[in-house]
Amino acid sequence: MALNIKDARTEALAAELARLTSDTKTGAIRSALEERLERVLREHQHGARADRLRRFLVDEAWPQLPVEVRGVAITKSEREELLGIGAEGV
Repeated sequence: MALNIKDARTEALAAELARLTSDTKTGAIRSALEERLERVLREHQHGARADRLRRFLVDEAWPQLPVEVRGVAITKSEREELLGIGAEGV
């Protein structure tokens, strides 16, 4: 299937990338698109994972906290105790 690029800047970028990578313009464009698609998919997966975590915290974890401690900042020592960090740092 043919792809007709009618943009001079895109044509120049493809030619430059092909020259620098010793590839054809088609190969350079394919590699660039594969790399970009991989990045976009990775960002999408990360965003979806963050959304799931945020929903879990809001819907499941935070409602289980006593009302009087919600929104109250904890001290460094309290945070370390919750994380299981002792005097030795472990």
